[in-house]
Amino acid sequence: MLNSKEVNLQKFFAKFFHDHFLFPGPTFLRWYGLAAVLTSFYSFVSTVVSTILTVGENSVAVGEAAPLVQSPLAAGLLAGLAVLLLALVFYLIIAMYLRLFHTVREDYRQFRAWLPGALKSFADGMRSFWSALTGLAATLRSLPARLAALSRKLKATSARDRYLAFVSLMNIFPMGACFYLIWPLASHWAGNLPAWLSVHETHPDFSLVLMVATITTMFAMVVVLPLWMALSIAIGRFFFKNAGGNAGGKQ
Repeated sequence: MLNSKEVNLQKFFAKFFHDHFLFPGPTFLRWYGLAAVLTSFYSFVSTVVSTILTVGENSVAVGEAAPLVQSPLAAGLLAGLAVLLLALVFYLIIAMYLRLFHTVREDYRQFRAWLPGALKSFADGMRSFWSALTGLAATLRSLPARLAALSRKLKATSARDRYLAFVSLMNIFPMGACFYLIWPLASHWAGNLPAWLSVHETHPDFSLVLMVATITTMFAMVVVLPLWMALSIAIGRFFFKNAGGNAGGKQ
């Protein structure tokens, strides 16, 4: 049985050849192999014949006996083997370019399938953008009229309405201020709670700090809000007492 290293090596080579090569079909392989074998045989025969003739001429010229046939056979075998190796390399190059062509073709098909939808989405986006742009332009053109209408509405409000709006806005401020100021104190209190109340051992949980801060703010608002409301009412009556009647007379 194969060990894990051999299996991983086989998987690596299988993935490598699958990713970089696309081998032709069996018909092409049979004809290509036949052509490679015939070319190798021709190279073998021509090399043997040319080597025998060359060595024989040299031997006759120097007056020596012709060498044995093993040397031409070795040269022919080397030549035939070299041709087979070149054919194998060329076959791998063909497979590599086939994989490249197949990848380019698949990418081109995906691009053709993606292009109509992309163009439609782009056109829809441009139409939406143009609609938003025209809407923004219409809003900007109508902004002076809207501001003028708002100004007329504000001028048409009574002193009582302005007074009530002022007091309502002033009463929102202390809640946010108390919550902001109490948050560090709530963090400290949440960190000193028993371990069974806290999820984290090193620092208090955000939800726990939020709960402590909310409860503390509610208790603080019981004391702060009546005093702040009385102050807001006094300031509102002072600023709106001459704004068209008694602002705070009728509640």
